[in-house]
Amino acid sequence: MGNGSSVPYAASKGAMTTMTLSLARALAPRIRVNAICPGFIDTPWFGKAMDAERVDRLRSGAAAATPLKVASTAEDIAGAAVFLASPASRHVTGETLLVDAGLHLGGASLSMR
Repeated sequence: MGNGSSVPYAASKGAMTTMTLSLARALAPRIRVNAICPGFIDTPWFGKAMDAERVDRLRSGAAAATPLKVASTAEDIAGAAVFLASPASRHVTGETLLVDAGLHLGGASLSMR
């Protein structure tokens, strides 16, 4: 989703979605083209760029913003990639697979109380 402070970033994600669709049409039937759209990914990079307390706040904030209440890891995204590379997805092309713990739903406020 686009934020006012990240217009170029949001535009690049829109371009990737369109490119996925275009390549899927152009390269079918021999090649399938799909994209994985992750949300926040908790990686060691943050620990190199920030102190531990700030990383913990970032991780907690990311988890709080998702309906599943988790901060995703690279391993969470790898499972989606393995699926798309496997025979189980042989009829999948031109898709953008959201792997964001539900962040695209608009946040944790959607949870029932």
